[in-house]
Amino acid sequence: MINLGWLGHEMKLQIKNGLYAIYIVVNLIYLFLLGYVPNNFKDFVLSIIIFSDPTMLGMIFIGAFILLEKISGVTGGIAVSPLGAGNYVKGKVLAMLFISLATSLILVIGIKGINFNLWGLIFTIVISSMLFTMIGILIAIYTKTVNQYLMTVMGISIVTMLPLLSYFKFISLPLAEFNPSYQAFLLIEKTIAGEKIGYLSIGIILGWLAVIYGITVQQVNRKLFRG
Repeated sequence: MINLGWLGHEMKLQIKNGLYAIYIVVNLIYLFLLGYVPNNFKDFVLSIIIFSDPTMLGMIFIGAFILLEKISGVTGGIAVSPLGAGNYVKGKVLAMLFISLATSLILVIGIKGINFNLWGLIFTIVISSMLFTMIGILIAIYTKTVNQYLMTVMGISIVTMLPLLSYFKFISLPLAEFNPSYQAFLLIEKTIAGEKIGYLSIGIILGWLAVIYGITVQQVNRKLFRG
C-alpha cells in the first residue's frame, strides 16, 4: 500500500523548493538544443539525456530533502509515526518518479511525436528511476552534508557508469550486462528507437530493484529512524 498523504506531502515539498520550475526550464533548454542535433544522431543524444538526467534525477536531488529532514529533526518524528519505513521510501521514490516520467515523456514526444515505444519507455523509466532514487536514499542515510552527499553520488555514478564503456565497445568488462546502468541505457535506447524491450533486461533491473528496496527499507529503519 502507498500512503497518499505522505506522497502528497513529498510532491508539495518539491513544488515549494522549485524542483518543478527548474525542470520546466531544463526541458525547454533540452528541446531547444535537440532541435540543432542532426537527425541521424538525435535518437542517440536523446537517449543519453533521458538516461543521465530524468532517469537519475532522484539520486541527484533526493539527498537534499533527506538531509534537510535529518538536520531539522523531522526523521525523529516520522520514526514514531504510523508511516513506517516502507511508506517513507515509497513516498519519496514515487514523488521523484513523477518528475522523471513527465520530463522524459515531454522530451521524447517533443522530439519524436509518438514514433517510439511509449509503454516500453514508461516501464523503463519507472523501474530505473525508482532504483536510482533508492540508491540516493541509501547515500543520504550515510552522509551528513550536501557536499559530502554530492561527492559520494559523483563517485558512485562513475562506478555504475563504467559498464557503459562495454556497451559502447570501448573496452570489455566482465559481467557488464548485469549492471543496472547498462540495461537501463539499453532499454531507453531501444524504446526511443521504437523497438521492443527484452525480458532479460527487465529481469536484471527488477532483480536489482527488489534487492535495493529491501536494503533501503532496512537501513531507513536502522540508521535514519533510530540514528
